[in-house]
Amino acid sequence: MTDPQVTMTAAFIATDPTTAALVPVVETRTATGGVAYTDGAPRVPQTFKLSVLNFDQRPEVTGAGGVVRKVDYHLIGMPDMAIAVGDHWTDGDRRYEVVGFTDGHGYETKAFVTVTTPAAGKLG
Repeated sequence: MTDPQVTMTAAFIATDPTTAALVPVVETRTATGGVAYTDGAPRVPQTFKLSVLNFDQRPEVTGAGGVVRKVDYHLIGMPDMAIAVGDHWTDGDRRYEVVGFTDGHGYETKAFVTVTTPAAGKLG
């Protein structure tokens, strides 16, 4: 028997799904004893929902690559989703990065995602 809350999570995701292959970040030791972070093999594509956090009022910022805008989202996925802090993916000129987790209550995975995009780009 399927948990009704898991069924409702799947239905919620299905209303506005996003499918992406999250790329994990792998920590390795360098020859000099330091640490390097590199992209690992992309995970199998997974489907989830992104929900913009309406408290996000950050202004545009100028970085090394020019003016960018950052927006925060909740990622809502199924409870068995393979995901970790540092995972990321791109969609056009947008870069999505998992920056933390919040309580998923056992029937969903709930993560904080920051999206970086050029200021001229349209944010969804």
